[in-house]
Amino acid sequence: MPQKTNKKPQLTAKQIKAIQALLSSDTKTEAAQKAGVTRKSLYRWLKNELFIKELNEAKRQLVQDGILMLHRAARDAARALLEVCKDRKATPAARVSAA
Repeated sequence: MPQKTNKKPQLTAKQIKAIQALLSSDTKTEAAQKAGVTRKSLYRWLKNELFIKELNEAKRQLVQDGILMLHRAARDAARALLEVCKDRKATPAARVSAA
């Protein structure tokens, strides 16, 4: 009797590259070219449940990374403005602008 394996389906290296290309391209045609695959293959993969799941996860992670970057930049900007605002040596115009 054949043994059952609990192997999860995995994406191929080309599919992973296609996901990365989709995230960094303006069009699907451009993404296919970057990934070194045909548009037909890319569109076929876009109907594949696992491919779509992994693409959506990659998009979610990209958004999370962007949000984190914006949080850090806002914190740094607020600190810089606060320093100027509290700096008694700064010009009044600079302090008012920072406020």
